[in-house]
Amino acid sequence: MGVLEPIVDALERRGGGLPFTVERRVGAIALSYGPGMGSTILHEPIEGVVLSYHRMSTPGFAVSTKGIGEGVKLNYCVSGRLEVSMADGRTMFMAPGDLSVETSTAWDFSFPCAFYECMGCAYRTTSWTSA
Repeated sequence: MGVLEPIVDALERRGGGLPFTVERRVGAIALSYGPGMGSTILHEPIEGVVLSYHRMSTPGFAVSTKGIGEGVKLNYCVSGRLEVSMADGRTMFMAPGDLSVETSTAWDFSFPCAFYECMGCAYRTTSWTSA
């Protein structure tokens, strides 16, 4: 079993309060941040490997990535800027052309330019679980 379906299940168990809506698609899921605010598309071409494309226009939002399973995520910033607080006390900063490796839970996302576009690739060593 892949990780996309458990991702949706974990998000739905959290109930309201998420800064996006979740849409199931064939082989993918879309997270929509609201009219004119952008979206994230997650696709799983190989079990455990999730490719993502993020394009958003918002000053930021708070949501925890706790419960997504253990693994590693590579992020590549295409445009805009991202500042994200991590559970281990660090803050990650991304600007156009930056590449990051993420292994910690993220919980507060800020977009100083009010715009951010990123591509990511995550490999999960365990399945996504509810937080």
